[in-house]
Amino acid sequence: MRFLCIRGLLLVLLLFCGGVHGQETLLTLETTGSADGQGYRAKSLAVQDAQYNALLTVVQRLAPSMEQKILRPIFRNAHTYLAGYDMVRHEHVRGRTEVDLEVRIREGLLRHDTALFLLPRLPERPTCLLLIGEQFPDDKVMGVIDYGVVEVTLTEQLEKQQFPEVLGVESLNGLYSQTELMQVVLGDVEAGRAFAQQQVADVVVVGRSIAASERERASENALYKTRAVLDLQIYRSLDGKMLETAQTVGVVSGASKTETAEAAMVDAGIKATTQVIVAAALAQLDAPREQGVLITLRGPGDGAVHDAVVNRLRTDPRSVLVEDMFYSDKLGRIRVHYEEHLGTLVDVLEAGTYGGKRIKVIREI
Repeated sequence: MRFLCIRGLLLVLLLFCGGVHGQETLLTLETTGSADGQGYRAKSLAVQDAQYNALLTVVQRLAPSMEQKILRPIFRNAHTYLAGYDMVRHEHVRGRTEVDLEVRIREGLLRHDTALFLLPRLPERPTCLLLIGEQFPDDKVMGVIDYGVVEVTLTEQLEKQQFPEVLGVESLNGLYSQTELMQVVLGDVEAGRAFAQQQVADVVVVGRSIAASERERASENALYKTRAVLDLQIYRSLDGKMLETAQTVGVVSGASKTETAEAAMVDAGIKATTQVIVAAALAQLDAPREQGVLITLRGPGDGAVHDAVVNRLRTDPRSVLVEDMFYSDKLGRIRVHYEEHLGTLVDVLEAGTYGGKRIKVIREI
């Protein structure tokens, strides 16, 4: 019997994109505020009201599923996220002071703090897949290997934060060639998006770590100073959206070139952990909805089962659109826009036979 995973999804329109970590990203929003009365105090209160509305708008876009009362503690340090404003309109209307402002918000910092604040409040933490290429000082080319230094480091850090499942390169054995994996880790965004959409894990972290060493002194017993640069791209598998990019650097000195390279990569990996956690939390908080149903077929074998499921969906008149996203002998992924309740789709799939075999839905979210 083959096993099937199905997830029902709803759509949320995202109105802005996240900035690159390490650079202050200022988001400008036009907002309105008001307060009773006239004069300086009323004007100040109206400005505060407009600034609060701007922050609330951004936070609600980051976490549309969260109730406003849950989000309130974020505003205790509102001044931290406000980078200034320009007055567009200021007037008195029927005993009230009204203002229109262009408010500048430190978006990256607000994203960071919101994600970490709401992470413990998620129904469940997302699963993650790590795909990291590594190149040591004496390596001529980069390689994607099982249990690489950065992969192990990030896995340990995420597990400490109670992430339920963190997969590495070893989980992809037999699915992709080294050439295909290298195209992804070298930073091709389209390749990264396509790769992410083919995975079962909720969040896909891809990237590369390059270490270079130099002698600190021109003597026989000189120490090596090794610098490891880690570049990451973090995607959501659901829709292939790139959630975040990150770059961290580890620098370590020591007598061994290899050991200092490993230590520098560990340092860079630890430094990148918070950015991975933030992106993973945001992946859950603003997950798109109503983009159809995502079906993951585990172990379809030679393709007959996968093709049969696709054909069954395409011949069902309630299927508006069927997208055959990915197939391998270990994993199949299909997206369908279905006009009836998810339970009906489950019943239809479990009632059929595919390549002479039956399937059973083992998870439904």
